[in-house]
Amino acid sequence: MDIDSISVIAMMNRGMRWMTRNHELLARNVANADTPKYMAQELEPTDFRREVKASMRLAGVARTDAGHLAGTGGGAVEDVDIREIENPYEISENGNSVSLEQQAVMLSGNAMDYQLAVTLYQKSVAMVRAAIGNR
Repeated sequence: MDIDSISVIAMMNRGMRWMTRNHELLARNVANADTPKYMAQELEPTDFRREVKASMRLAGVARTDAGHLAGTGGGAVEDVDIREIENPYEISENGNSVSLEQQAVMLSGNAMDYQLAVTLYQKSVAMVRAAIGNR
């Protein structure tokens, strides 16, 4: 059994990939803080409902009895898009909308979220190992 086929772990993997991509985008914003007319960008936020639906499909959740609740179905998980920050904190005289303070806060929050995901991932793998008797 591939550990990535476990729905919770697959969902954490997708979340960590999103956070990695977000971190790269925030770093690009900081790198372009002095570029004239550069507009700060951000990723579309992830949709938790869509992630749960995708995880349900991975787990093979099916209605096996008339008394069970019907699932909501849904399509494949789409990749999120990059967009310009709608209400930039400030715009400099050269037309640049990157606020280093705002980017620092966003980078810090992203790093904390990533660390939480790594910790949950490690605990989930440890739980699976304990369940199969492999420590």
